[in-house]
Amino acid sequence: MESENAQTQKSVSKPTTWQYAAPPSLLTGVQQRLNQREALLTSDISKRPGEQELLEALRHPAWEMRSAAAKALASHSTAIVEAALGQALHDEHPLVRVAALRALVALRPNSSLVYEYIIQTLQDDNDEVREMALVLLNEQPSVEKQSVVSPLRLFSQPWRYAWNVLWGQLRVLPRSIWASSATVLFMILALHLLRGNMVLIQDHITRDLLAISITAASVINMAYVYGRAHDPGLEFALATPTSPRLILLCRMLLVTGYNLALAVAFSSLLVLLNGGTLWSVVQLWLGPLLLLSATSLAISMLLGSLVAIIATLAFELTQMLTVQVHEGIPHLNMALSSLWQTQPAVLLIAALLLIFALLYTPRNMRFA
Repeated sequence: MESENAQTQKSVSKPTTWQYAAPPSLLTGVQQRLNQREALLTSDISKRPGEQELLEALRHPAWEMRSAAAKALASHSTAIVEAALGQALHDEHPLVRVAALRALVALRPNSSLVYEYIIQTLQDDNDEVREMALVLLNEQPSVEKQSVVSPLRLFSQPWRYAWNVLWGQLRVLPRSIWASSATVLFMILALHLLRGNMVLIQDHITRDLLAISITAASVINMAYVYGRAHDPGLEFALATPTSPRLILLCRMLLVTGYNLALAVAFSSLLVLLNGGTLWSVVQLWLGPLLLLSATSLAISMLLGSLVAIIATLAFELTQMLTVQVHEGIPHLNMALSSLWQTQPAVLLIAALLLIFALLYTPRNMRFA
């Protein structure tokens, strides 16, 4: 009796192979779909389905069937087929869009419509679709493959080459980077000009707000400089021998230089309105801006942009808020730390973080 109970428990605790087997209906459906796909892509012309059947397969619920139908329609040069393939360029699955583009290129080789389809696909959200569009564009006979400037001549002039890369990155970076910093500073300027007789908004508070806001804006901007998700021109960078380190360096120079220029201009305006020296205002934000920008970039490369923004801004809060206890009740006051200014140690740490960011970037590989 005990042996029978043990065998029963063993059979319950260890399921047999048949319990893991897929239902026959599922296997039948998968096999039918594979057979249908093979029928669409058969090399025997006599066994290929007709145009109407292929057009119906282009609307099949399974993306494999839609992709196979798009490939098979490359041999049917009719207006109806071209219109259907044009609609397939907006399919929800990227591989279907790739198959539709390849079929359209095969239907209309070296025609103006092909270039319109390729240019349309270059704006696709998927990397694979855009890369295939670039490959097909390069295969077109009328595309000029000779560069305007000789590569040897270009690389023999490194400063000119670096300037071209810098100018190219200026056009690639999102416009929101330029707008965010300017918007923050204009808001502080408006607050300073409209303060009137408000006692709470004094000159030193305006300077502190400048240091805090321009630093925070630079932190957010630098967090979105590195990475595939923040590189809309990745496909074009893949087609060039430009080092990712040079691209990252140019982007750092552009974003940091832009924020520095805005901050210097605003600091000069504060000096003209309130008096004092320019350095007394600049030293409040120069070191923290460089340090937090480098910190944000380094963390974004390791942990992502959102983590970099949260961690860096939290660290900034610890340097701008002080806790004072009055009658047993703690109060938060905005006051910049005496260490949170432009000092050699701050500049040294910022330089080390920037060097780490450049060394962490692959020399020849592309953005992760």
